[in-house]
Amino acid sequence: MINKNSLIGVVSRSFTKSAELRKHLELTFTNVKYNDDLLHFDENGLIEFIKDCDAVIVSEDLISKKVIDSLPKLKSVCKFGVGLDNIDIDYLNEKKIYLGWKPGINSSSVAELALSYIILMLREAYQLNRELLNSKWQKVSNSRDLSNMTLGVNTDDLDDFIGGSLAAFNAEGTCIGLEIIQDHFFSMAIWGDDTGTPELDGLQDGEGASFAVLTSDGRIVPIAELANFNGYVTNALIVTNAITLSGCTNDEFLEFHTQGYTADVDNGSCSTTIYSLDLTPDLFNPISQTDNSMNVGMNVSSINLFEGGTLGTFFDFDQNGIPECISTTEIQGSDNGSNGFFTIALWGDDAITEPIDGLLEGQVPTFAILTTQNYVIAFEAVPDFEGYIANSFLTFTEINFDLTIYGCMDAAFCNFNPDAEEDDGSCEGTPGCTDDHYVQYSADAACQLEGSCETTWQDAYNQLDNELDAANAQCATDAEALAAAAAQQLYNTELDYQNQIATLNDNFASTEANYNAQIANLEDSIANYSSPISIDILTGWNLIGYTLDEAQDAAATFAGIVDYIEIVKNNAADVYWPAFGFNGIGDLIPGQGYQIKVSQAIDGFMYPDTDGQRIELSPTVPQWVIDMPTELHPNDIRTLVRTVNLLGQEVELKDSYKGATIIYLYSDGTVEKKIY
Repeated sequence: MINKNSLIGVVSRSFTKSAELRKHLELTFTNVKYNDDLLHFDENGLIEFIKDCDAVIVSEDLISKKVIDSLPKLKSVCKFGVGLDNIDIDYLNEKKIYLGWKPGINSSSVAELALSYIILMLREAYQLNRELLNSKWQKVSNSRDLSNMTLGVNTDDLDDFIGGSLAAFNAEGTCIGLEIIQDHFFSMAIWGDDTGTPELDGLQDGEGASFAVLTSDGRIVPIAELANFNGYVTNALIVTNAITLSGCTNDEFLEFHTQGYTADVDNGSCSTTIYSLDLTPDLFNPISQTDNSMNVGMNVSSINLFEGGTLGTFFDFDQNGIPECISTTEIQGSDNGSNGFFTIALWGDDAITEPIDGLLEGQVPTFAILTTQNYVIAFEAVPDFEGYIANSFLTFTEINFDLTIYGCMDAAFCNFNPDAEEDDGSCEGTPGCTDDHYVQYSADAACQLEGSCETTWQDAYNQLDNELDAANAQCATDAEALAAAAAQQLYNTELDYQNQIATLNDNFASTEANYNAQIANLEDSIANYSSPISIDILTGWNLIGYTLDEAQDAAATFAGIVDYIEIVKNNAADVYWPAFGFNGIGDLIPGQGYQIKVSQAIDGFMYPDTDGQRIELSPTVPQWVIDMPTELHPNDIRTLVRTVNLLGQEVELKDSYKGATIIYLYSDGTVEKKIY
């Protein structure tokens, strides 16, 4: 049992050098031994240093079985770092010694480093640096901004592809999003087009995208539909909870068994029909071996697709419709040293015993595959296989799957297959106009018939409207009536104009009064800067600054308003997502800005102040200059007040045509206002 009097050995040099960490450790334990000489220990040196310790704090030091056995008092090992490859975890568990570890402690640092590399690449910084070293000034030509749409994936539909990648593509086939598939909730950034460059390098608002999965073994799995994704929206967020995979959905075809996943929507990839046979997995139990056999070598690439499954041979000896298993063998692949070649023994009848327990001369068995998914696929051998011959050898280089293309051969139906060679009775669905924007729209149409949609409702309306206008013109033959109507229209227009002028004057007076009131509030806010900083957060997206001088956990900081927060994002596209209990931001960093989206406005939000520290005011030359007209709009006033409150600095309001108003705010609370 470890208590405050236990001896704690600190082997980690980084931990030893940190005054802050030592302070915190000594608040709990009174007996601590540090590696003050910052030594690198071998096994013997490490044992000597911590031989009397109850607990140790290590970094890259080797905690081997020898070390553990040499420390009878040891009760706990704490790793200062992320890797555990230097610790014999299994032996610790066997000895019931506690392991302390904080996974992901440097994930933010790694992510920030990766993001910095991404930004350098996006801004062509490496290339520009080389040009500058050669005394050349080269403008950026292909840089882009980091605008994106965040896609949250919260579904079990991708569990079969964990470790692979989910990718998004635009219409040109350019990859505009890529993320490793995990076994829990994960997010992916879908990049938008950088409007600052002439190239189309991302999605535009409203543009659709296609998605696919790259499996860990290199297969491409197309995604037919991704729920809730209706097109790209800059800086938007969606969560998909259903993914529809496309592929072969008919287990009567070879492609169904070889694609490696179960498809939800058929994409027409089913082409090779397999034979059906009344066989079940439990029948793959061969009869007893006899004294004679025929060896059949298999060198067939189509069988190798079922690597790890079972190849069996069957024959109906009793002619009762129930075939018996003659022999089985495991199907070999091409990467096990045999190049996919393997053999199976066809057992012949033992003439010594009375019952027939194997093949007779000339008998042709049926071959069948039991896949790793427990499917049975039967096939015929090569045409020149004339049957069993005792103690002979034959090699197959091909097998006869049924290559006939089945499908609907009637062009009057939606699923008509022009390549079909034999009709399978699957014809269904009547084609027609499926677009309800057209007069010819049919609710009964199952698919779109080319040329069936002719006239839009808008075109039909315009035609009717034109006919009505012509009829009205024919009726308006009285010139005086037309003139009177024109005069009335002119009067109505002028009256409406005067009403608009009056409304504008009223709005201007109200705006001016509101402006004066906002200026007074601004001066009051500046004069009272010593009071806690509050932020008015509007409904929807806001950009706010973090004003405290110490980092704080994002979830704890926003705990008071968590019911109204939809999402918070930092400049690295990390998110705090309360609805899913997901905090990818970690701590809020002093001086950084954050995007926050709320469901309703929050007036007077104040950060929880752990140490009573705020950004200090500086009576120096103004550091913050904001281009803004002297006659400020009320919204601009609110922006200015928020800027003063957040930055705690002097603010210069400058207008290039009407001069400038400069407000100086000093650390002693005094305010000076100058108009130029």
